[in-house]
Amino acid sequence: MTPNNLPARVGAPNVGPLRNGSRARVALGTLPKRLARLGRGVAEYRRALEAAVEARWGHITPEAAHHITLAAEAFQWGAVARWTMRQTGISAGDTLKAAEAIVKAGQARNAAVAKLDLRELTPAEQQAQQYEDYLVSARQRQRLPPAAPTTEQEP
Repeated sequence: MTPNNLPARVGAPNVGPLRNGSRARVALGTLPKRLARLGRGVAEYRRALEAAVEARWGHITPEAAHHITLAAEAFQWGAVARWTMRQTGISAGDTLKAAEAIVKAGQARNAAVAKLDLRELTPAEQQAQQYEDYLVSARQRQRLPPAAPTTEQEP
């Protein structure tokens, strides 16, 4: 036993990477240390999306969280592709593949953000939303059954 009543360390530490020059493996979904700044940018983008959804809807549903995650992953995908393009010594074919990846990542990100419906409401839509919220709260106060669904035709 050691002075702190902890068991003594058994075995030697893993010094293999120091001996043979191998690098530590990067876990799936994380970025290597040299791309840490890029990872911080992705986290900032994710927080901004979460704040926008929270401001627009008042809460984040599991479906919205899924779309936020998809958008952040697509943002990261595009950022890594841009970083790859900036590296010197890559071939023209690799540059083309990175450019295609940037376009695909942008399209995936835009599709995920579109599903979050973060657009500004028109004054008429805001008034309708406030009225719907009022009716819901009135039903809760009076303990009325939910209103029957109506089938209104849009003009």
